[in-house]
Amino acid sequence: MAAFVPTSKDELYSWLTRFNKTMDSLDITRLGSIFTKQVRIQFAEVPIMEGLEATQAYFKSLWCNLESMEHEIDSYDMTENRIYQPCHITWRLHGDDEHEEITVRALSILRITTEGPETGLVYDARFYLDAAPLMSALARVARAEAGLHGVDEMDCHG
Repeated sequence: MAAFVPTSKDELYSWLTRFNKTMDSLDITRLGSIFTKQVRIQFAEVPIMEGLEATQAYFKSLWCNLESMEHEIDSYDMTENRIYQPCHITWRLHGDDEHEEITVRALSILRITTEGPETGLVYDARFYLDAAPLMSALARVARAEAGLHGVDEMDCHG
């Protein structure tokens, strides 16, 4: 399904489902199907990223540690070109011997392009969440990996 501007509550749910499935795929090559080339993104307390390439690089460095990610929509609304999505995000990590599921509440505020060749794509995204539980679990797994392999940190960027 190609990007589009939702005009009803049902279309908005379809748009968000498509957006979340793309994010949950953990495939950075698919991000161009939901974000504009000049997208501006802020994820938790990370400084604002500008551009699709910077966004792909950031998520590649984070997602390479993830076994899975799943968004569960709590509610949603749209005003003009702004989409609001309170949700729960659940992550599982590669190499986590404890098999912990990390779940946090989040709020996404997404501004979409309403005309032109990038219609329906997000040009500004703000993801508000407490990333501390995820970062703590990543550090725990990295320490366990370091102990097993004699390295200082997880390296999945190669």
